[in-house]
Amino acid sequence: MKVVPEHRLWSAVILTTVQEWLSGPLRLSRRAEQYLFHDEKDFVMVCQSAGMDPGRLRGQLGRMRRNSPGLSNQPASHGTLGSAPRRTS
Repeated sequence: MKVVPEHRLWSAVILTTVQEWLSGPLRLSRRAEQYLFHDEKDFVMVCQSAGMDPGRLRGQLGRMRRNSPGLSNQPASHGTLGSAPRRTS
């Protein structure tokens, strides 16, 4: 598969969100988790724009969550988000 600049851009969005989920402050981590596991619109579009399969990525992230005690003990937030988590400085 040819890597195009748009794929790199959207892959970076996903990577940033995963990093926030794994090691961000609690508020950002919860927002990132909500987006990665429960958003049905934007997450799918971002994955497709990155050339990734959203179901497969969620499956891999779910396995990470189940196999990592620190992640599986985090309370999940409820509700939906309209867009990807934003970084705050």
